[in-house]
Amino acid sequence: MSELLNALEDERFPKQSSHPFSDSSPDPSSQRLNRTVLIAEDNEIDRELYRRYLLRNSEQTYQVLEAVTGKEALDFCRLQPDVVLLDYRLPDFEGLEFLKALQAQSGHLSPPVIVITGQGNESIAVQLMKAGAEDYLIKGRLSSDELQFAVESAIEKAQLQRKIRQIEAERQQNLERERIINRIAQQVHRSLDLDDILQTTVQEVRQFLHTDRVLIFSFEPELEWGAVVAEAVVSPWDSVLSNTFHDPCFHRGYAEGYRQGRVMAAADIRTIGLEPCHLEFLESLQVRANLVVPILQKETLWGLLIAQNCAAPREWKPADVDLLKQLATQVGTAIQQANAYAKMAEWNNRLIEVNEALKVTLKELQTTEEELRQQHEQLAHEQQRYQDLFNFAPDGYVVTNSNGQIQEANQAIVDLLAVEPQFLLNQPLACYLASAEDQQAFFIQLNQPHCFQQVQSLELQLRSQQGRTFPAGITITGIYSNGQLTGLRWLIRDITERKQAEAEREHLLQQEQAARTAAERANRLKDEFLAVLSHELRSPLNPILGWVKLLQSHQLAPEKTTVALETIERNAKLQAQLIEDLLDISRIMGGKLTLNAAPVDLATVLSAALETVRLAAIAKSIQLDLAILPSENNAATHLAANRVFGDATRLQQVFWNLLSNAIKFTPNGGRVTVKLEQVAAQNGEMGSRDTRRSATYPSSTSTPLHSSAPPLIPPFTQVTITDTGKGIAPEFLPFVFEYFRQEDASTTRQFGGLGLGMSIARQMVEMHGGTIAAASPGEGQGATFTVCLPLIRSQGDGKLRRWRENNSSTPPTSPNPASPYPSTHPLAGVRVLIVDDEPDTREFLAFLLQDEGATVTEATCAADVLQTMEQFSPDVIVSDIGMPEIDGYMLMQRLRTSQQTRSIPAIALTAYASKSDQQQAIAAGFQRHATKPIDPGKMIALIQELVQPQ
Repeated sequence: MSELLNALEDERFPKQSSHPFSDSSPDPSSQRLNRTVLIAEDNEIDRELYRRYLLRNSEQTYQVLEAVTGKEALDFCRLQPDVVLLDYRLPDFEGLEFLKALQAQSGHLSPPVIVITGQGNESIAVQLMKAGAEDYLIKGRLSSDELQFAVESAIEKAQLQRKIRQIEAERQQNLERERIINRIAQQVHRSLDLDDILQTTVQEVRQFLHTDRVLIFSFEPELEWGAVVAEAVVSPWDSVLSNTFHDPCFHRGYAEGYRQGRVMAAADIRTIGLEPCHLEFLESLQVRANLVVPILQKETLWGLLIAQNCAAPREWKPADVDLLKQLATQVGTAIQQANAYAKMAEWNNRLIEVNEALKVTLKELQTTEEELRQQHEQLAHEQQRYQDLFNFAPDGYVVTNSNGQIQEANQAIVDLLAVEPQFLLNQPLACYLASAEDQQAFFIQLNQPHCFQQVQSLELQLRSQQGRTFPAGITITGIYSNGQLTGLRWLIRDITERKQAEAEREHLLQQEQAARTAAERANRLKDEFLAVLSHELRSPLNPILGWVKLLQSHQLAPEKTTVALETIERNAKLQAQLIEDLLDISRIMGGKLTLNAAPVDLATVLSAALETVRLAAIAKSIQLDLAILPSENNAATHLAANRVFGDATRLQQVFWNLLSNAIKFTPNGGRVTVKLEQVAAQNGEMGSRDTRRSATYPSSTSTPLHSSAPPLIPPFTQVTITDTGKGIAPEFLPFVFEYFRQEDASTTRQFGGLGLGMSIARQMVEMHGGTIAAASPGEGQGATFTVCLPLIRSQGDGKLRRWRENNSSTPPTSPNPASPYPSTHPLAGVRVLIVDDEPDTREFLAFLLQDEGATVTEATCAADVLQTMEQFSPDVIVSDIGMPEIDGYMLMQRLRTSQQTRSIPAIALTAYASKSDQQQAIAAGFQRHATKPIDPGKMIALIQELVQPQ
C-alpha cells in the first residue's frame, strides 16, 4: 500500500529542475495529469464492472485506484484523486459517515464523490447530496455511458470550483501584493530613513508569503563579504540580523548572474545543484527553500532581497517572484534616494561650514590688530618673566655658543663656581671642569651637534674658583635657527647630596644582601642540621629495637642478654644526651639557662670529666695525660689555686664535650693531653701561650655570670686540651663554635653528632666569664682547645658568697634526716598512684617502685584516678602531664580543690622539660617535676623526699 502511494505521489508531483536560476514560471500545460478514479467498493465483481464501464469507448485516459474499506479510501484521498466512486455500504463506513470523515480530513480540497447504492431512496439521496456527494447512482440501473457521464460531470464541476477558488485566492493575493507594493512605494517617497524602509519591507513580505525568514543582505564592494541589514524571522529559527558573512563561493558562482538581474527560486536547495560550499553556507543558516532577488544600483550589485523557508521545502509561485522583484526595485529607489539625500546633506553642511568660516574670518580680521597689540605686550611681559626666572632660578643656568663659550649666566651658577659675573662671560665652560677626562667628555659632546636635537644629560666633576670640587648633574638642550645649531642651554645642579644618598643606599643594599646571604646560609644549615638530627636520633633506635626483639624471643644466652641490656642502656643514654643537648641549646638561645654557682676546684672537675671518657680512650688505646702546673703567684695575689666561681656540673659538661671530641677524632693509639695552669693576661685580655692559628668568640647571646659582680682582675686559670687527631681544616676553623656546624655534614661522613657540643661549650664558658679558643696546624695534625676562666680571690670569698646567694638558682641545703625506711627497700610501705595513658611507662614505673618496696596502683586517665581513690589512698601521686581529654594540670587542680586529696604530694612526670614547664607544673599543684626519660634513682629519691617525716 505504502509503495503504491509513493509511486503515485512521484507521478503527480515530478522533481524540480536542477538549474539554480529561473527566468520564468513552469508551463502548466506540460504538467497535465490523467484522470484518476478511486473505486471504494468491497465487492470485487462490482469493482471490475465499474472499471470496464470507465474504459469502454472512452475518450479519456483513466487511472483506477481500488479500495475495499472506507479507511483505505480515506488514505487514497490524500493523493487527491479526480473523483471517488463510493459504495454506500462498506464494511467499516456507510456513505454519510465516509463523507463526514472525508470533509474533516481534506476540507474544501476533498475530491468529488459519486455514491453508488443497490436501492433507490430519495431521502438517503438528499442526505448524501447535503453531506457533499456530487451524484447518486443506483447499481441495477447503471450503464457505461451513464457512469462515464457522471464521472466527467463531477470532475468538470470540481475543476470549475477549484478554478473559481484559485481565481479568488489569486485576486486576494494580487490585492494584498499591490497593497504592499503601494505601501512601500509611499514610504519610499515620504521617508528618508532607509533602515525603516528596509525593515518594513521584510516584515510585509514575510507576512504575505507566510514564510520563516525574510532578510535584506548588503554586500561589501568585493562581494565576498556582507551583512544582514534588515530581517523578519519567526521562532524557532535563528536571527542573523547584523551578522557579517563571508561566502567565497558566492562571488565565484553566483554574483554575475545576480548582477544581470536573474532570480534564484529554489524549492529545495539540496536538489538544484548548488556548489557544495554555498550549500553548506545556506544549511548553516537553517535554509531549505530560498527565493533570492537582486537589489541593483545601476550595474552594481548592492545586495539581495531573500525569502527563506526553514521548516521544509516550498514551491515559489510566479506571484511570489514578481512581488520580490517589484519590492527590490522599490528598495533600490530608496537606496538611491537615501544616497542622494546623504550627498545633499553633506553639501549643505559644507556650505554651512563655509559660511560660518567666512563669518569667523571676518571677525578675526577685525580683531587681529587688537590681538597683535596684546601679544606684543604679552611678549614683553614674558621676556621680563624669563629674565627673572633666569636670574633667580635655584639651579645654575648658562647659555653658550656652539663652541661652549659662555654668553649668559645666572646668579646661581655664579655662586656655584664662586666667580665674579664679569669673569664668566666669553669664557669656555670647559675651564671649570675638574679633570682631563671630564674635559675630554665635554668636547666629545660638543663635536656631535646632531645629538642636541634631544635633551642630553651628563654627570661631571666641576671645580669652583676657590678650588672646591663637586659632582654636577648637567642637562643640555640645543638652540637652533633655520635648522642650524647656534647655541646651547646648560642646566647645572650640585648633586653632592644625591651622590651621598646613593652611596648610603648602596651601602644599605650591600648590608641587605649580606643579611640575605646569612639568612640563606642559616636556612641551609638548618636543613643540614635537621637531616643530621633525624639520623642521630634514629641511629640509637636500631640496636635498641633489635636487641628488644631478640630479648622478647627468650632465646638469648645469659651473656648475650647482658650484652643486649648494656647496648640498650648505652644507646638510650646516647639518645637522652642528644635530647639534653637540644634542650641546653634551647635554654641558651632563650636566655633561660641558669647556673648553680659555687666555688669550684677545676682540678676536681677535670678529673671527673677524664674518668667519664677514660673507658672510651681505653677502647681506642688512646693515652690520656693530665698535667696540673703549680701556680707561681698564688701567695702574692691571694688566689685560690685553680678555683673558679661557677656551676661544677656545667663546667664538667664543657670539659666532657671537649674530651669526647678529642677522643672521637683521634685515631687508635693516639694521645690526648690535658694541661691546667694559671696564665697572666696580656694587654688586659685573656690569652693563651699557643701561637698557632686560632679562633676566639666573645659572648653575643648570653650574659656572663659575673655581669653584675665586681670586675674581675687577672690572672686567669687556663685549661688546654691537645690531641693528635684529624685536626681542623683552615676554612672550617672560624666556624667550629657555631650552632649546628659540622666540618662534614654529608651522608657519608665518618663521625656522627649534631654539631652542638662545641657551641654549648662556648656558651657555658662565656656564661662563666671566660673564653674558649680552637687552634689547629691543619688536617691530620691534631687540634688544641683552650679554655680560660677567671680565678677566685681568697679575700673576695665573702662578697662572692653574698653574690651567689642573690644570683644562684641552687637552694640552700640542709642535712637530710635519716630515712625511716630500710635501705634495701627504700620505699617499703609507701603507697603510690601512677597516672599515665602510655602503658609502657606505667608498667616500667610500677615494676621499678614495687621492686623498691612500694605498693602501686595504676590509672590510665583522670576519670580512673577519681574512681581509684575511693578505694585506694596514696601517699604520693606520680602523674603524666600530656593526657587526652583531661591533662595533668587539670587533674591536679581538681585534686587540690577536694578536702580529702588536697594534701597528697604529687610528682609531674613529663617530656616537657623547659624551665617554664617546670614552673607551670608547680603552679598547678605538683610538688616536684621529673622529665622523661625516667631516671630510676632520681624518681626514688623524689618520692623519698615527699614521704619522709617533716
